[in-house]
Amino acid sequence: MHLRVGQVPVVVVTSKELARDVLKTHDANFATRPKLVAGGIVAYDWADILFSPSGDYWRKLRRLCIQEILSTKRILSFQHIREDEVLNLVDEIRAAGSSTPVDLSSRLHRITNSIVSRAAFGRKRSNAADFLAAIKQSVVMSSGFYVPDLFPRFTGILSVLTGMRRKLRAIRRTVDGILEEIICEREEMLKQARTDLPLLQGNNKEEENLLDVLLGLQENGHDFGFPMTRDTIKAIILVSSISYLYVC
Repeated sequence: MHLRVGQVPVVVVTSKELARDVLKTHDANFATRPKLVAGGIVAYDWADILFSPSGDYWRKLRRLCIQEILSTKRILSFQHIREDEVLNLVDEIRAAGSSTPVDLSSRLHRITNSIVSRAAFGRKRSNAADFLAAIKQSVVMSSGFYVPDLFPRFTGILSVLTGMRRKLRAIRRTVDGILEEIICEREEMLKQARTDLPLLQGNNKEEENLLDVLLGLQENGHDFGFPMTRDTIKAIILVSSISYLYVC
């Protein structure tokens, strides 16, 4: 069944046979992604794998993510992080005693923040909750029926009139500010390592993380067929955080 929602054509698939045709037989015809307003503003001009339109850049970015970011080996390498956080939760519940109510919702939310923060950035961060709240909001604003996305010809003016652009720019400022701060910290630590200064100071132990992998690829000039710019690194970290948020 073919519908038109605003100016956007929509095909509703109602059987498994048609779903197979769409997702497998004619995948190339249906694989492209619309350039949503959220992807343009928050995801650095559609530079990440979620929002990037299907094409050569998307295929190369997908290869990088499969090989370096979201591989089974990489996911398993963070198993100790998940185990640590779960054990800490169990200890907290046990310490509360059998007669004390425990707010599991807030504790599970805190665990999620800690796991994503340690996997993506190497350690728990005080602003991890703000970062994850911002990317959750960006996911919500990219997955609903928002008027500016339904009328691509008038996206610019509609995103202003509805306030969507203002909200997304606020999310972008939060995300970009946190990522820039973290990247600068990691770059400084790498400089210290190269000059034989202690990489780890005090009790603030840093773990190998996704950002280190991307900065290493950028420094070594690893060729995936597209430039590994600062915005590209931020976009990949953003989508990786979303993946770990909903998968790990």
